[in-house]
Amino acid sequence: MCGIIVWLDESIALGHRRLAVIDIPGGTQPMTVRRDGTVTAVITYSGEVYNFRELRTELRGHGHPFRTDSDTEVLLRAYLQWGDQFVERLRGIFAFGLWDHAHQRLILGRDRIGVKPLYYRPTPHGLLFASEPKGILAHPAVTAEVDPDGLRELLTHFTSPGRTPYRDMYDVRPGQLVIADRTGVRHQRYWSLHTEEHPDDLPTTVRTVRQLLQEAVTEQLIADVPLCTLLSGGLDSSTLTAIAAGPPTSGPRIRTCAIDFAGQTENFRPDAVRDAPDTPLRALQAMPTPITPRDCFRLPPRARRQIRISDHDLIQNRSPAGYQMALWRGVSRKRAFLNICYGISTEGATTRLKRAVWFG
Repeated sequence: MCGIIVWLDESIALGHRRLAVIDIPGGTQPMTVRRDGTVTAVITYSGEVYNFRELRTELRGHGHPFRTDSDTEVLLRAYLQWGDQFVERLRGIFAFGLWDHAHQRLILGRDRIGVKPLYYRPTPHGLLFASEPKGILAHPAVTAEVDPDGLRELLTHFTSPGRTPYRDMYDVRPGQLVIADRTGVRHQRYWSLHTEEHPDDLPTTVRTVRQLLQEAVTEQLIADVPLCTLLSGGLDSSTLTAIAAGPPTSGPRIRTCAIDFAGQTENFRPDAVRDAPDTPLRALQAMPTPITPRDCFRLPPRARRQIRISDHDLIQNRSPAGYQMALWRGVSRKRAFLNICYGISTEGATTRLKRAVWFG
């Protein structure tokens, strides 16, 4: 994580703490774009736009200059070129707050499936937003109050789109923009999923799924830091790892990390596969790290906080998968080969789709 940077204007204050993945030195945020020496727009953004290089090429064709190699600047320039419709061209996972200085309006946007969290709270004098509820609750004008309906939905593991456990606080719905200006706050949906009949036979379906999966994994391998996969030994993470690794001659083998719990009889055993001639894994030492429930209380305070409160997805992180993810982060910091890795995982994919699409 990088330090916190704040950008102030008479109408808005934007703060950002960055996890640097692309263009580490040049992607500092909040990022501004200027015309004739005057700030035109400012953005604070979390996520990754996988097609940013294609968009940058297209924008250069429209005459836009670029001073960095980051996807953040692509978002700013895309907004200047296409207005609110720019978000329809983005392919990736993202949440952003974009201040249009020229028109004095704030645009909050979230990716189509809602992978990246984004919350907001209207106030008598404006609007607060943050990637976590506690960022809003820290504001002196906000009193933390529980919303009974939101709490009831949380405890029953079913949440309505946009609702949070806190009164007067909302999350930006997947595939939606929230636009705030002096006239008020309005919502604008830019994407929704449409169901259709499936006429393809099984072989065609298999080819289509394979192609889509390969495209989805490959475009997420863009990073300026080492990559790893979270490998459980199950079908989904093994498939993801095999695709990410590519052919044996395609370059360095991908790094993997697995967490096992002591006493489990179905643990993932790296020794069983690491010496196989066709293993698509990076050669690394076997480092057994048995985890017990007691170890949850021995983790660093940061990891314990994540287990206790994961604001953007409380329900998921109360499950064993959420605990495992937090344990992975705590343990991986102790391993030099994962010290600055960027992990990719399929954890929660089907649950997220069910919640975000069918109930969105």
